Amino acid sequence: MKPDFDPIIENLFQGAAPPYGEAVAKLGFDTLVLCAKENQREDLYPGVEVVLAPGDDDAREHRMMRDMPTWEKAAQVVVERVAAGKKVLVTCIAGLNRSGVVTALAVHQITGWSGEDVVEHIQASRAWPCATTRSPRTCASCLRRLATQADQ
Repeated sequence: MKPDFDPIIENLFQGAAPPYGEAVAKLGFDTLVLCAKENQREDLYPGVEVVLAPGDDDAREHRMMRDMPTWEKAAQVVVERVAAGKKVLVTCIAGLNRSGVVTALAVHQITGWSGEDVVEHIQASRAWPCATTRSPRTCASCLRRLATQADQ
């Protein structure tokens, strides 16, 4: 089984549920972020730091915002690991919604790009878009909301 992930920026990758076992470590990743509430077993991934960031898979903004505090904390860990030169893989089940939000939050912090620019970059980098094709602006909307709150 070929793992489904794509590079987003240097040392940061986004993808679908990773294979169990040592595959993630053998691929050279230092940190694995598990965003799917269905997959929160850090013991299944030996040899890497596992960050648990469970969330619901629902692209409606009000549902995503409910899980946002968990994803913001995970994104901060991602930012710190990428800054330290660590190779990070952010995942959920399909590699779309939840992993897209955490990746986008981290990219926003690292680059300072607007929410829209972050989403466009992830969509161009990943075979699957951030926040699914059902609602491609959801992620950007969440980022705009967070950026507004941070500016206050």
